[in-house]
Amino acid sequence: IPIRELPKSLAELPQDRNAPIVVICASAVRSGYATMALSFKGYTNVKHLAAGYVAGWEKAGYPVVK
Repeated sequence: IPIRELPKSLAELPQDRNAPIVVICASAVRSGYATMALSFKGYTNVKHLAAGYVAGWEKAGYPVVK
C-alpha cells in the first residue's frame, strides 16, 4: 500500500494487531514513516526493511519481479 493511501487503506491490513507486517520502500524513508504510523495505530509486529529496497534487498541479490 503506498504511504499516501495508507490512512484510507487500513481496512486492508490484518485485523489482528499482532499479525506480522513488513514495510518496504526504495530508500527506507517512506517505509520508516509507515512503520511509525502503524505503530501509532496499535500494530505491534511491524518490521521495517531499514536498508531500503535498492540498498538492501536488490543489492543482496534477492529475486525481484518488475
